[in-house]
Amino acid sequence: MFKSIKHITSAVTDLTAIAGKEATFQVTRSCNCVTDMTGAIANGASHLRKGYEAKLARRKAKGKALMLDYVQEVRGE
Repeated sequence: MFKSIKHITSAVTDLTAIAGKEATFQVTRSCNCVTDMTGAIANGASHLRKGYEAKLARRKAKGKALMLDYVQEVRGE
């Protein structure tokens, strides 16, 4: 009886260790994935901002204060 309890205790300990390591792995993996995704979003937003600022500088250089004036000029309206 004592040996059976010892085996069960050993099995539970092993399963607990496996579960803990797997949980740690999954959390680390999802943190890395989220970091990669937010990094990609930040890079995309940075490119959008740079493009917008370049267009804004061109509009200001042409004296077009309103976006509507600039869009109409680009379209040829």
